Amino acid sequence: MHKLAAFLLALSFATTTAATERIVSLGAGVTETLYAVGAGDRIVGVDSSSRWPLRAQKLPQVGYHRTLGAEGILALNPTRVLGTTQAGPPEALEKIRSAKVPVTLLPEATSLESALSLMQSVADDAGKSDEGRALIASIRKQLERLRDQLPTGERPRVLMVLSAHGGSPLAAGRDTAADLMIALAGGINAGNEFTGFKPLSAEAVIKLAPQVIAVPDHALPMLGGRDAVLKLPGFADTPAGREQRLVVMDSLLLLGLGPRLADAATELALAIHARKTASAE
Repeated sequence: MHKLAAFLLALSFATTTAATERIVSLGAGVTETLYAVGAGDRIVGVDSSSRWPLRAQKLPQVGYHRTLGAEGILALNPTRVLGTTQAGPPEALEKIRSAKVPVTLLPEATSLESALSLMQSVADDAGKSDEGRALIASIRKQLERLRDQLPTGERPRVLMVLSAHGGSPLAAGRDTAADLMIALAGGINAGNEFTGFKPLSAEAVIKLAPQVIAVPDHALPMLGGRDAVLKLPGFADTPAGREQRLVVMDSLLLLGLGPRLADAATELALAIHARKTASAE
């Protein structure tokens, strides 16, 4: 009876804690994970990048997670703040801590394993460890299924363009979310000669010889719209330009590295392999 009473007391405490918890979630991947593991009802505020699931858009916004203001967060009376190491500036976070509100910043995802680790850490932090493990197992299974279904043979060279920088397209290189997604989708990052992000001249674009151009939808207006992308300097003289191979995807889905990671990789794979798949059939 003593053990049973102790268990019921612990269960009651955990339930009460979850019910009274008020989380401000910083970062799209963190927010999506909290919802995916069943802790979305504890979120009382999000940053402006947290646009999925749709119900997250109805919550109070505290600004972009890199340029936060402490006052807006504290006004929501949070019991804690949860985000990644991209959150800032440090002065705002220190003000929040000074107000006796715990701030947990988890390592930013830079690879598949670190993305999955981040999701598990978010789940653990929310007391949803089992749900986190189930989520990760589901993602791994989806990715394994995708790998089994990818066409064999030469992989398409994909260049992901994220904006126009001083008139030059800004492309994604190694060690980026774009690089990871292209690899998971069975492509080769045409920008793998450089690390991070780099503005490209017309000559550089031609040399990289992408067969597919991929653009997250938030960047499309900056690039002048769909018709303008393949007319950027040098693009018309690439295989992608000559064959009009342009893929546009939802930015958060494509680059969020959250619970929808496998869905994003599958959608990108279908797009970049479309012509090969059609010819094979």
